[in-house]
Amino acid sequence: ELVAQKEVPSQEIFYFDATNTLTGRSFERSENLWSLSFQPAPRNPEALRVALCPVVRSLRTILQYTASGDERQIQEVHPERLYDLNLRTEIAPGRFLIVAPSPEGRWPTSLGNRFLVQNGETERFEQVLLLVPRPIDVDSPETPTPPNP
Repeated sequence: ELVAQKEVPSQEIFYFDATNTLTGRSFERSENLWSLSFQPAPRNPEALRVALCPVVRSLRTILQYTASGDERQIQEVHPERLYDLNLRTEIAPGRFLIVAPSPEGRWPTSLGNRFLVQNGETERFEQVLLLVPRPIDVDSPETPTPPNP
């Protein structure tokens, strides 16, 4: 997981889903993350398949009462994966992937703004994700020689 924004008191996020319908949600006490996975491409072993999915992890407080009238607070972490916005692609050797906000990222309720734009003290900053695959040969690990005492 890659953290995009921490400790967001409240936010509204709007995006177009798989059926091209505008969808919106409100979240309280949350943080925005990118869930990242990668694996060799199925039919191209030299390429890397990368999937990137936005996740909003909210914190909910649940109050429970016992029969004797005592109150208990339970903190529940609830991650919500926005699978409709899942980015999945293959990156060929020597290539890379850049994820950046679109021009609509200036809208305060767009997903691009909530995940890829940071509000600074005097100006906004765009956050860019740069994914560069680096192959590592795991079949022939070099065994380090222990130092002589």
